[in-house]
Amino acid sequence: MTLEERLFDAETGQYGAGAEKKQLRQLRDELYGDVTLKLRDFLTSDGETARVGIVTLNEISNTKATLFITELYMTCLLNFAKENSETCPRCLVVVEEAHTVMPESSTMGLGDYDSRGLVSKISQIALQGRKYGIGLLVVAQRTATVTKTVLTQCNTIVAFSSFDETTTNFLAGVFGMEHARAVRDLPRLHAIVYGKAVRSERPIIVEIPFDPQKALDSPR
Repeated sequence: MTLEERLFDAETGQYGAGAEKKQLRQLRDELYGDVTLKLRDFLTSDGETARVGIVTLNEISNTKATLFITELYMTCLLNFAKENSETCPRCLVVVEEAHTVMPESSTMGLGDYDSRGLVSKISQIALQGRKYGIGLLVVAQRTATVTKTVLTQCNTIVAFSSFDETTTNFLAGVFGMEHARAVRDLPRLHAIVYGKAVRSERPIIVEIPFDPQKALDSPR
């Protein structure tokens, strides 16, 4: 039985779905052990190529299975970093299409209690990570679809051209309205950057150097 099937059974079973939820907890315990071992091998490996790990989720939408797996991986990573603070290397978690794993529940249709709980837990884990050497890079096309619990804690914001009003309003609270409005007029390969990563007390407009090799390597 797949993870999605067990999640569905636990959600729709009769009389509180006690048996189904017990099976789901057993599966989670099994996955927790497997993921922890894989993370340990990854983080303690001496090979240079082993320093980049990719977790690919088949679903491109914020299904409960997607949230479940994300929360599981982040919990395992945080716990390993806590328990091995002297030996665990610093690492950066890059979240692409962040609205699928850190969605704003009010805009993404996550009305059920379990889904909101998973998003809340993912957000809290993300916020705690910096204390244990775990950084977080969030990549999203619209700020409206990503939970503000995470976005408001970002130390540095890099904003490319956007015409979305909710994004402009969010950036106004970070950059100020003048710079937030300028986001709409940014040319290609330009961005407004502000935060701890730049030596400036005000937002600055930067140009991203064009890399022809990346253009050749990218899928068409």
